[in-house]
Formats: sequence, structure tokens, C-alpha cells
Amino acid sequence: MYIYFLTAAIVAGATLVQADASSYNQNAGDQLLRWFNSNTGLFYDNSNNPYWWQGGNMLTTLALFGKLDSGVASQVTPVINQIYTNAPKNKPFASAKQSSDISAYEKVYIPRNKLAGRSPLLRRQGDVGFINSFYDDEAWWALGFIASWELTGKIEYLNEAIYIWDDMTAAIGTTPCGGIWWDKAKTYVNAIANELYLHLSTAIANNVGSDVKQKYVNAAVNQWNWFKGTGMINSQNLINDGLDSNCRNNGHPTYTYNQGVILSALAKLYKATGDGSYLDQASLIANAAIGTLVDSNGILVDDCDKNKNCSGDGEQFKGVFTRGLRDLYDQRPTASWKTFIERNAQSIWNNDLAIQNGGCFNGAYWGGPYATADASTQSCALDTIVAALAIN
Repeated sequence: MYIYFLTAAIVAGATLVQADASSYNQNAGDQLLRWFNSNTGLFYDNSNNPYWWQGGNMLTTLALFGKLDSGVASQVTPVINQIYTNAPKNKPFASAKQSSDISAYEKVYIPRNKLAGRSPLLRRQGDVGFINSFYDDEAWWALGFIASWELTGKIEYLNEAIYIWDDMTAAIGTTPCGGIWWDKAKTYVNAIANELYLHLSTAIANNVGSDVKQKYVNAAVNQWNWFKGTGMINSQNLINDGLDSNCRNNGHPTYTYNQGVILSALAKLYKATGDGSYLDQASLIANAAIGTLVDSNGILVDDCDKNKNCSGDGEQFKGVFTRGLRDLYDQRPTASWKTFIERNAQSIWNNDLAIQNGGCFNGAYWGGPYATADASTQSCALDTIVAALAIN
């Protein structure tokens, strides 16, 4: 019951004394939706810049929350439709630039209303649905629409995910290293795009008829066999960020979201095939992550948490891990994983909560201290609370 009320407060913006079942059912989703514009179908940061790939994660979070409660489902279902209908018409232009803090490159997004005067090619980028120039962006949205299909049963959401999968599949095997590029400019072969393709393949396999399921299972098995042979899973059973120009592990950080996506992918590959070896590998990664990517209190951290300088993409990472650990727990219930999820949910409530203007806000640092919340930090916290709610 505690987790139930905790989730209500974080999402609905209820204060501690207001977190009862009535406010939960009536207002669930309101807190995260403070940053949502129904006319554009996009979430925005505190400077009114649109999120893109993070929006796919926020869509997933809302849909998964809706699957746990009919009141939440009734609230988020129209939001999902607004995203599906309006976001493609307003999506920002995405490009990559050299970066010293996140891998070798990072993305830059230009709002669509600021593209005037730029080349027609840029203005046309990705006009079809949720396709753009980054394969990982596409997959985040596809997974959000799989979750939306599972919640609503609207076939157009499943079809959108399959359409995106087709776009990604066309690029499989086109890199010197195998697998898929991070982007269509072919700058980098990284873990996240390849993990997401694996995850998306398994998610579709578990949501289509038996007459076509094997196509997606085969793609997933082939992708996993390639991935585990790349060396991106290091000797500590953690996944580094990607491959260097010689197709070797580049030694870049072991971000929490890279561990989380593979947990979801392997859990769902087990569900599709019944092969327990996938859970065995996922268990090694999960145990390595919860034993290593934590602070002294066992609270999940990325490097930016240790330095208290999380921003941009990094704010979204940890929620992907707790979501993945929940997926793994669903297939192989394990006491230490349940304890980990609950400990982090409790710490969010105890150490990363600010009550402002009648609303409960959660920042980036789950172990505290609270820092200014935005849609990324709020949805990451919600991922963890929803995971705790689900396993209880």
C-alpha cells in the first residue's frame, strides 16, 4: 500500500497528506504531464526545448503505469493518442557533434520552429512518423508504442513499432563491425542502438501472431549472438558504451541505461523462446550493475550522479535500468532485485523529493540532495516507483 500511495504522489503532484486512493485515480499522470504540450505531442524541458528520444521513454513509462491501474489508463490513453498524432509534425531536427562527456558524440536537437532558413533537406528530415536520423531515437519511440499497444489494443501503435523495426532492420550488418550504426551519418557503432534493436525485436515477437513471430525471434537471436561476441560486455559483466574504429570495446563508461536495456531484451527473448540461458546472462549483468553502479548506500548512480552534474541525456538513464530490472524480475523473481528496486524507490521519496506549490517533484539524484526537477528526472523517478509498484 505504501508504494501505491508513493506512486500517486510522485505522478499526480499530491502532497504527502493528499496521497490517497482518490487523488491517485483522479490525478495520476498529472505531475509528469506538467511538461507535456498536447498540441505538439511533445514533452519540454524547463527552458521550453522539446525532448525527443526522452519522450519515447516518457511514453513507455506512462503506458506501463496505465497497465497497473485502470484510472491511470483512462487518463494516459488520450495522451498517447496526442503523442502519436502530433509529435511527428513537431519533432526537432537531430544531429550529432563531438563530445567529451558522453561517448564520442552527443546529439543536438533544433526545434522545428527554428529551422527557417536552413536547408530543405534538414527541414524534411524524418517527416514520416517517428523515423529520424538516429536509430536509437527510433527504437525508444517504437518501444513506447509497443507498451501503448499493450495498454490500449490499438493496432496502429503496434504497426508504428513494426514500421520503425523495418527501418532499423534495413541497416543491420552495414557497419564494418556488424550490427547497426548509432546514426544514419555512420559515425559510431555503440551499445545502445544495438541493444535497442534486440529489445524491439523481442518486444514485437511477443506481440504478434505465431505466423510471423519467428521472423522477429530469429532477428533477436542473431542480434544477441553478434552482440555478445563484440566484447562490449566487459570482464566485469558490464556493458561499455560502444566500439572503437577497430571494432573493439572502447572502454567508455558503463552507463546504467546500457545495462537496463539488455536486461529487458534478454528477459523478453527468454519469454519468446523459453531458453533459460538468456536469463542466466541477464542475471550476471543485473548483479554486476547493482553491485557496482551504486553509491555507498546501494542507490543507483551514473558518473554524473557522483559528480552532481547530471543534465541532458544523462538524466534519463537510471529509470531505464530499473525498468529493465523489473522486466527481468518478472521472468526470474529474485529477492535481491526486489530489494534493490524498493530501496531506490524509498530513497527517491526520502532524499530526492521537494514539495513545491502543492506538487511533489523529483530531481536527478536519488540518494539526494534534491536538485531542480524536469520531465526527465520526474519520469526516471516514476520508472522506479512503477517498478516497485509492479513487483509488489
